[in-house]
Amino acid sequence: MIKFDEKRLIADLRKMPDQTCAAFAAAAATRQLCSYERTAKGERRKSRSRPREILNKLWDDLLKGAIDPGEWEALLREAEGLLIDEDDIAVIGGAWADDAIASLLYAIRSVLGEKSQEAAWAARRAYEARALKLKSIRPEDISAINSHSFVQRELARQADDLGSLRRGKIDEVRLRAFSDEILTAEEVKHIGLGA
Repeated sequence: MIKFDEKRLIADLRKMPDQTCAAFAAAAATRQLCSYERTAKGERRKSRSRPREILNKLWDDLLKGAIDPGEWEALLREAEGLLIDEDDIAVIGGAWADDAIASLLYAIRSVLGEKSQEAAWAARRAYEARALKLKSIRPEDISAINSHSFVQRELARQADDLGSLRRGKIDEVRLRAFSDEILTAEEVKHIGLGA
């Protein structure tokens, strides 16, 4: 069974180039895009595609090796405006959307600040998007949560991302992240949210 070990993850990420840490964070955020897009309601519907646009730009800049800090500071402020309202977080879909935007913020911050810590936090939010939203398991039953197939799949994805990034395969990680959403529509129905 794979476990989320933030201290080990940070240590692993510190051994990697800054661009690689940011790519790891971007992958965690990218897999969660559908969570935000599925649950965007009201005014958020208008900005539903904006997180995807921001992540596309982040990936493009990472692949080019061209990060403009001023531009990313402005995009960080814009993305902060996408955070979910407290009232909406109480709904499970709102919590998933909040995890998605939080991971996006950490991914952006990973190109601006403490790379390894921000990247690890993005991964933690992806892990929590799986682990803490399982209605059928009591939150205090950590063993059952961590062994759940949803959680194990995300942790395996993160391990795969690290392996690919160690080999310099940023584009491979990007393609995999965009094609592999954190929870499929069928899994969302299984959990009880509906799609």
